[in-house]
Amino acid sequence: MILSFEPIPEVFATLTKTMAGDQNWSGQNIALGGIEGEQEFHVMKSTPYSSFNRPVDAQNGANCVARTCPVQVRRPDAVLGARSLENTLLKVDTQGYEMQVFRGLGKGLASIRAVLCEVSVNALYEGIMPMQDVVAFLCENGLKPAFFAPMGRMSDLSAREFDYYCVRP
Repeated sequence: MILSFEPIPEVFATLTKTMAGDQNWSGQNIALGGIEGEQEFHVMKSTPYSSFNRPVDAQNGANCVARTCPVQVRRPDAVLGARSLENTLLKVDTQGYEMQVFRGLGKGLASIRAVLCEVSVNALYEGIMPMQDVVAFLCENGLKPAFFAPMGRMSDLSAREFDYYCVRP
């Protein structure tokens, strides 16, 4: 079963068309986080860069706020309820909002089998947790490093961020 959560209405409309006909895939037009309620979301010129966090690196104009929109935020533990997560691969791509999603899982994080997320070396957004702190948090919660893949480079050729895969042994 694939569960997708997408806060931007027009992106969710496209996702809905992609999910159509696949009975093992469902989605909701919400964001996941640590506190439930409505929050302003920054929709960037290039929507994959969109985030609750304000950008600090424009990425050649792609990571500039085009508009903001209110989005509904739900805690993952509330959305998932009593669903078993022990064979779950959680993919989190929230542009610097990953820690809020992990904290919103509550006790559910302890049963997740694997996580794939982005960890930042050179921040693209204000107030995001650095790579080593995210890795340490996941390790403290029983998820051990399995793979790092660089995602993009800065002008000085250092890594911008990594896709980070960790597993529960």
